[in-house]
Amino acid sequence: MNKTHYDAVRSWVTKSKLRYNTFVIIYKWLPLCIFTLYIIVTIYLAITRNRKIIPFLLVPGFMFVTLTLARKMINRPRPYEVYGNVPIVEKDKKGQSFPSRHSASAVAVACAVMYINMPLGMAAMAAAIFICASRVIGGVHFVSDVVVGICYALVFSCVFLFF
Repeated sequence: MNKTHYDAVRSWVTKSKLRYNTFVIIYKWLPLCIFTLYIIVTIYLAITRNRKIIPFLLVPGFMFVTLTLARKMINRPRPYEVYGNVPIVEKDKKGQSFPSRHSASAVAVACAVMYINMPLGMAAMAAAIFICASRVIGGVHFVSDVVVGICYALVFSCVFLFF
């Protein structure tokens, strides 16, 4: 997407209170729901003394740490820095756009939940897709930031959880 696309999407979303409020729910609250699910499943695994708790915690955690380090080293500017547009939801963070940590984390948590419970994991993956889309629609990430975040999380999770 370029500045024109970001501005057009922002205009369309913000022209309707319903669209804007729906977007804010997806952008702000859906990541919190995914994190809450991760905590709940962790507690369940701890209470039931399930040995799957170790990869369940380590894989998303290690993915998060390595991704954070990569973001700091790459330090790619965000679309609103490059194009000078205003994100749908106000954000003033500079750099560290590539890869998208929200996208990667949501996908990694969804994969970890799939490792424990496939139907619940599929629901989490559906939520992760909305989170990923919201990062681009919101104007805080380039498409490539999100795609690389998704791919990193999928490869990392598949290699260490399912093989």
